[in-house]
Amino acid sequence: MRDEMSASNRKAQDVPGQVLAALMTSHEVAVSLYNILPAKLHAALSLAAQSGKQVEIFCHTYPDSMYLITLLQAGIHLYEMTETVSDCLYVDRQKAYRLPDYLPLADAFAGACHLSWQRVGYYAYYEGCVAPYETDAKFMRLFEYPRILFERPTGLPAPTAGQRAGLLAYRDFIVGALDRPLFEVVRVVMPDPQASKTALCHRGR
Repeated sequence: MRDEMSASNRKAQDVPGQVLAALMTSHEVAVSLYNILPAKLHAALSLAAQSGKQVEIFCHTYPDSMYLITLLQAGIHLYEMTETVSDCLYVDRQKAYRLPDYLPLADAFAGACHLSWQRVGYYAYYEGCVAPYETDAKFMRLFEYPRILFERPTGLPAPTAGQRAGLLAYRDFIVGALDRPLFEVVRVVMPDPQASKTALCHRGR
């Protein structure tokens, strides 16, 4: 996978001091993502999100579904775009940097706005107890989120009613206009009956 090819070049690279300073004083951060984030930038963005800053990542073809769960669990908002873009970091729509070398870029405002205009849907991660759903086997619900309907694509393992599971799910903005939120399940995180570890089952979109 492409994230495996680039990961070794991104693990140890420091975030430049001027970029860290911009992140610390920012209100809104946006990243266009093609590969996985440099590890230290990932940590800095997670910290920014947990401190209450608006951190958004935009991707067209996501690097890895488990990686997306990691981003969402850090409080980062995750959107899908209509087109492939290179990796860039935008801070308050005033500063822009190319990744992974942090080269400053011009037209930060236009670039950040372009990301927002290209959004077609978003990802979310839900954990809960699977509720019975008798109408159609390809749909499922969680007791903790009774209004949300999850569509399970063919070939994706189905947790049984009463079992706890985590769902990485995608919601299209057009389909999302329905009265009842409808998400497409991308990955199911469920317990492995043969071991104490968690088994990860996924299907690419």
